[in-house]
Amino acid sequence: MTRETVITVSPPAAMPIPPVVAARGGRPVLLGLAVVLAVLGCVSAGLYTLVLGGLKSSQDKQLTARVTAAEAAIATAPAGAFMPQPPAAPTDLATDNDVFVIVLDGTGTPISWTGGRDPRIPASELAAAPTSATVTIDGVPVRVRIAPWSRTDLQRSGYVVAAQPIRARRSSLGGVAVAIIIAGAVTLLAAGIGLWLVSRRLQRAHRRTEEALAGQQRFAADASHELRTPLTTILNNAGFLRAHPDAAPADRAAAIADIEAEAARMNRLVGDLLLLARADGGARLAATPVDVGAQAHEVVRRAGANHPDRRFHCTAVPVWLNADADAITQLLWILIDNAARHTSSGGTIWVSVTQHGAYAVIQVADDGAGIPPGAEARLFDRFFQADPARRGGGAGLGLSIARWIAVSHRGTIDAANNDRGGATFTVSISSLPVSSTS
Repeated sequence: MTRETVITVSPPAAMPIPPVVAARGGRPVLLGLAVVLAVLGCVSAGLYTLVLGGLKSSQDKQLTARVTAAEAAIATAPAGAFMPQPPAAPTDLATDNDVFVIVLDGTGTPISWTGGRDPRIPASELAAAPTSATVTIDGVPVRVRIAPWSRTDLQRSGYVVAAQPIRARRSSLGGVAVAIIIAGAVTLLAAGIGLWLVSRRLQRAHRRTEEALAGQQRFAADASHELRTPLTTILNNAGFLRAHPDAAPADRAAAIADIEAEAARMNRLVGDLLLLARADGGARLAATPVDVGAQAHEVVRRAGANHPDRRFHCTAVPVWLNADADAITQLLWILIDNAARHTSSGGTIWVSVTQHGAYAVIQVADDGAGIPPGAEARLFDRFFQADPARRGGGAGLGLSIARWIAVSHRGTIDAANNDRGGATFTVSISSLPVSSTS
């Protein structure tokens, strides 16, 4: 009876990426600036109101003090001082901001004054004395403090007024407004820059999160696909054995051999997946003194036994570094097995280990078909296979693990085609050199 094995491999199902709405770079910044602008507006308005009230109160206190001083002078002034005395050079209210004093008789007629041409106060304000008010003198708005005076010994009475153009207060307010505007502009600019920087950091974090989610989903899909292939083979062969208990010994042996081979393949694949999961979880490698050259000779010796139809040349010098011995051995095996898979029977593989300062440089070269054009950028990606149709090509995880081992040792790994037509993989592992006797 001829054994027929049917293997059905379905492509990995597309896994939709959860919808994550990416924050647009400009929108959060504009929203943040709007909030900052609103706060600045409220703070500026409150500050302006406080300053305005303070300036007004300060001016009224100054005018009250001048009125009090003028009342004291009036109380001891001679009778002749109450005759109308226009000033020789009165203060020009249009240009001068100084405080000036006006003495009025009981009818509101100016007796003496130091500012204005004919400073008169509205009768309504005089009737409310003592009081503070804003009136117009010579067409100029002025703040006044009005108080009554009386000289019973002279049978005279009237009003004394201390006045100052409110232009002085407006000038101070103008300076405050300019300061508020400049401070607000600087604050708004600083807030904009800060919000932009924070937004860029958040965008980068968001992109990394999206990329990580997409990578995890691709990883799960690819892993499912790779596991499905050996599982399908095992199930088909197991079904064949169950359905044909009287199958020919050769067919039964072939089915059992396929099951064993695919089970071993699954075991390797699961081990690689667990290792990569540890790498993604931030696993650290233990560092001990390791002779990388001696490890290379041992791995090449064993690889020669595993691949008797390949020729191996090893030129590895003793290089002692602080490294993880098991990880370095695994790295060598990955590169050598990869070279063996991509060379035909009778092919040659060269392995060398040299030291350049604090770097151990491992090179594995072959004379196989080389790296296909365009595959260099993805060669170390997980599950990537430059030639998926190649028999025994593996799951495409080995070079990803090799890159993790190199990077974990603060090193690099790259690949390029060589003059022999094959590929050369170069690993530079950085570590402090240690003594061979340690």
